[in-house]
Amino acid sequence: MEHGDLSTYALPRMVVVLEGVLVDIEETTTGRIRKETTRSYHWLETPLKRLVYLRRTYPDTSIDIVTFISSEVATHAADFLDRHDIPITSSEYHTFSEWAWSLRLHPEIVAIYDSDPERLHKYGQLGVAVVRGGDF
Repeated sequence: MEHGDLSTYALPRMVVVLEGVLVDIEETTTGRIRKETTRSYHWLETPLKRLVYLRRTYPDTSIDIVTFISSEVATHAADFLDRHDIPITSSEYHTFSEWAWSLRLHPEIVAIYDSDPERLHKYGQLGVAVVRGGDF
């Protein structure tokens, strides 16, 4: 708010779905009685390079990572990207239905990159189809 202007200003946001674009996550369950799930992450190089390019090309746009798996996956992604100096604004976990519903409340979101056709259908015109592991 500046010079009597009462409107709020929000930076434009690009959202990248983690498991749809940046990484292949493989879950394995071991044990019969005490089931334990372990995850292995296979990061995809080309989309990670695109994140760096987007940050350099659009410095005034925030780049957010969202995952629909768990908060541990979001934390792991934030740690990995921070460790390798790949700049993002946030890494968050949301349930898909609630997040898709809340999109109408966030006019600052300009694009959502995902590879899942069913999820892309829920994004409307904000959805940008990406081939998993490919450039976007």
